Amino acid sequence: MSGPRIFVLSVHFKEDYWVRVQRHFLDLTLRPTDRRLFARFEISDEVFLPSETVVEWDDGKHATALNLLGQLALEEADPDDWLLFLDSDAWPLLPVEELLTGYGDILAVQRLENLGDPQPHPCFTLVRARLWRELEGDWNRGESEFMWLNDAGDLVGDVGG
Repeated sequence: MSGPRIFVLSVHFKEDYWVRVQRHFLDLTLRPTDRRLFARFEISDEVFLPSETVVEWDDGKHATALNLLGQLALEEADPDDWLLFLDSDAWPLLPVEELLTGYGDILAVQRLENLGDPQPHPCFTLVRARLWRELEGDWNRGESEFMWLNDAGDLVGDVGG
């Protein structure tokens, strides 16, 4: 195998259309050695391929599914492998492998338009498995130590906090 693997982790909620669209772009931008893990909620298993790991979660909460996928990936991932958290309606446009150097151990979308939110957003977060383990990564809403004042002056926490 050449270099670290990429584990794509994506949550699909009630709409199978995005599974097919996302798969099209993942087919164009991933290597055959990379893994795909999906969480589904009220979507048929039939839309997924046998090569894709699919789990169902029952509470319908996005953070629960992201955390479940992260845990599953960490059971298999080597420390230098990468976890790529993607929203179901998000996908890379260039080969993901091109993003693996020059950015450190994490590369993520930051949604500054959400009143200056500083945290990484799970619509696209690429993080080393080693770092996710060290951080004990968790997509649940932050507790008091993970709160901040937003641009409106409100104390908030959010997914990724």
